[in-house]
Amino acid sequence: MKKYLLILLTALFSMTVSAQNDNMPSLKAGDMAPEFAALDTLGTKQWLKDYREEYVVLDFWASWCGDCRREIPALKAVQATFRNEIVNGTDIAWLSVSFDDDKTAWRNALRKYRMPWAQLSNGIAWKDNPIAKKYDLHWIPSFFVLDTKGKIIGTAITAEGVHKILCELTGKDIPFESLNIEN
Repeated sequence: MKKYLLILLTALFSMTVSAQNDNMPSLKAGDMAPEFAALDTLGTKQWLKDYREEYVVLDFWASWCGDCRREIPALKAVQATFRNEIVNGTDIAWLSVSFDDDKTAWRNALRKYRMPWAQLSNGIAWKDNPIAKKYDLHWIPSFFVLDTKGKIIGTAITAEGVHKILCELTGKDIPFESLNIEN
């Protein structure tokens, strides 16, 4: 009986790992991040290239996405931990792109979650969104960490994954469990 239980648990673990890998972004470390533009909360067009010369944490999400909403408290804690870090003399910028096609829902989510970094949207739903297509996103939230030239240095689908990349980038050894994550 124990042998069958072990086989079943091994199979379930393998399926979970496979599902996570299927959801990871197709773009990988070393790839150039595709250029895009979207409007910020004031209606000003922002380009990804405007963030060159800075490291960038790029977050793709939507207000209707349950996984996105669950990750926001942890992502805010990661951002608070690394917001003042300087890497090779350069800041780490944070940039979120929403795939909400309902501007009111997007703005309401921004008021509710108070994410203290640049928020962009082009008002086009995820599956039809040219930005999502450029990044070949299979899952949201999806996170990318970019270097100062726009090259991807890491990808993740959780705030904990972003935390790990930023610890490596900054040389910090900060346990994820020690972050002040408010729910």
